[in-house]
Amino acid sequence: MKKYSKYFIIAIILLAGLISVCFVPISASKLIPTIEEQVSKDLGVKIHIEKLILRVGPFLKVKAPIMHMMYEDGQKFAQFDNVKFYIPWLSLLKKDPVVDTLYANKLIVRVSSDDKYLQNVLDNLSKKDIDEAPNVHLKGYSISYLDKTTNDNITFAGQTLTLDKVSNYKSLKLDANGALSINNKKFITYDLSLLPKMDIPESANSFSLFNLINQIEELDFHSDIIADLKLYKNHNDDIQASGFINVDNISVLDSTRKNPKSFVYLTLWGDKASILSNIYTSPDKKVYIEGMVNNSKKPVLDLKVKTDEIKLDDLYQKLKIFMDFSRLKGLKSIGGTLN
Repeated sequence: MKKYSKYFIIAIILLAGLISVCFVPISASKLIPTIEEQVSKDLGVKIHIEKLILRVGPFLKVKAPIMHMMYEDGQKFAQFDNVKFYIPWLSLLKKDPVVDTLYANKLIVRVSSDDKYLQNVLDNLSKKDIDEAPNVHLKGYSISYLDKTTNDNITFAGQTLTLDKVSNYKSLKLDANGALSINNKKFITYDLSLLPKMDIPESANSFSLFNLINQIEELDFHSDIIADLKLYKNHNDDIQASGFINVDNISVLDSTRKNPKSFVYLTLWGDKASILSNIYTSPDKKVYIEGMVNNSKKPVLDLKVKTDEIKLDDLYQKLKIFMDFSRLKGLKSIGGTLN
């Protein structure tokens, strides 16, 4: 036993040394200029880091209490709090360090429509190869955009936001929960999981998020949205989805928000969908829809509809916000009655 005791002691000492190297922080302030220069080159923004700490383990972990982000002219527009970068050792050995994952306690972004260099930053980000992008994990975020033409302040804020690379997918998986507010008034809460297995089509550029947000404000549209979707293209190159979308507590053009709330639940399987909805057009009138829609080679519409006597235009106004995603986009009104 005594013969092995010295080896045991040596092993304990080596283990203690490894643990101390892995978990004891090492000051790395000398690396700040190098990291600031690399980020500026990659994103076309300036960053300022006051302090860096290294931790050694399976990955090289670089930690900064605060990282400020600025435009080319020095104007600050964003800040990461308690940000950590995980860098694989292999990339260091190849002398081409890359960030595998970025963690932060919070991301705060404040931009406005008249920011001179905002479009440059967006263009640089859009040109980045997905394979070069890090996974991003945020414990909190607040992203605000001030539209100087309307003086509307649009904010997306929440507790979690993650962007993860997935094998064999050409886009990042998005998981986020939070709320959309306009001028400090909350309109929509969301809990989303989206995974596009395709390149984003050029036609997507015609979709205007700002037009949708303007409609939300004009219609005083409120709702709670939960969605888990995979997007992909079928053999005809049509975009399809699998998963579900639940839109609850829908309130439209109801300033008191005391009227009964509507809901729409959709489950999607490519070219098939099930629907369950209850839409109130007034406090005492509604239309209930339940059934299946099959849009394959042999289209089938199997719906059960129960309705009070309502005007189609009243129903359309309650659902108008969804029409930006359909062939009825741009339609102003519908004539007729359901009974």
